[in-house]
Amino acid sequence: MTAVGQWRATYVPGDWLVLCGPASVVVLEPPGEGWTPLVAELWQQVLAARSMLDLAERLAVYGLDSMPSFGALFWTGEGMRSLVRGSVSVVDPATEQVVANGEGIQTWSEVGLGELRTVRIDTGSAAVPQTLQLPLVVGAVRASTLLLDAEEEARVRSPQLEPTDDEPDRSATEDEPTQPTEPMDPPTATTEALPEADTALLTVPPVAPELEPSPGPQPPPPGPTVEATVCPHGHPNPPGTRWCHDCGVGITDRRPRRVAQPVLALLRCSDGTEQPVDRTVLVGRAPAARVGVEARLLTVPSPDHDISRTHLQVTPEGWRILVTDLHSTNGTVLVPAGARSGHLLPPGEPVPVELGSVLELAEGVSVLVDSPR
Repeated sequence: MTAVGQWRATYVPGDWLVLCGPASVVVLEPPGEGWTPLVAELWQQVLAARSMLDLAERLAVYGLDSMPSFGALFWTGEGMRSLVRGSVSVVDPATEQVVANGEGIQTWSEVGLGELRTVRIDTGSAAVPQTLQLPLVVGAVRASTLLLDAEEEARVRSPQLEPTDDEPDRSATEDEPTQPTEPMDPPTATTEALPEADTALLTVPPVAPELEPSPGPQPPPPGPTVEATVCPHGHPNPPGTRWCHDCGVGITDRRPRRVAQPVLALLRCSDGTEQPVDRTVLVGRAPAARVGVEARLLTVPSPDHDISRTHLQVTPEGWRILVTDLHSTNGTVLVPAGARSGHLLPPGEPVPVELGSVLELAEGVSVLVDSPR
């Protein structure tokens, strides 16, 4: 069978939050109430990270660098690198020797694991009794312990990548040069038996299909556009992205190109109405765009007229989302993702917001900046 990754992992259920991407794993303290939007956003950052430093910088934006306990591992061509703090530790399961210990660490403690190919991540919490050891490919789970195994015999393999009776073998003949088998979409699970260990399963970077030769410069699409790198399945991503945010496949052609502005968020009003953010969205009790300006309109309820006609504006700028209070009568309160309280937006000034943020208008009306997926 064909290998589709460099390592595998198993996890034992517990309370800690584990975020897994194709080449990285992040372990966070048990999440609190209201973390659902934040978890989805953090997972996207884990998927997008290109290195351990890049991963640390992305998570620091959310204040995770001040979390008492934290752990992360990242796969590179030279092996695994770890980043731990607090009660999180990385252990060599063969010898039970701690190879990276976060105890007493106030900032980051990054350790290269050299030739070590099998490690266990301990959180310091007790495992849920009488639970299974479960596999994990890409996603988010609650766990107590993880085991990462990058040995050759442990590599994740898939029968779906092998030729079938309906698909002839593409190996070389006497008259033809050898051609590599064209890989299919990477699987999201394996049917092999789990390794005997009391810990967690993470798969490796998936194999990306080879791209066809570029047809040359193409005219930009009509409407709003953005610079992007595109995965083999056609999903646009921010320039420089290594792994696709939508499908997780590796991006082999990272040359930026101009594509139609993708939907960066979905605005969900508390009354159930919604609008996608792929261009400017005007929000208010009776929003109206200026002549010649193309915009989506999100009408919200305001029986007492405490919400202005055109109260605020939400605009995609590249791969960022900007919110501007349009000098509304009662203002707009921004509650960042994961926060319990917010602050008043300065009138007329664009402010970047993250997915999971909430915009509070008036009369109990709010708008969630939700993930479009």
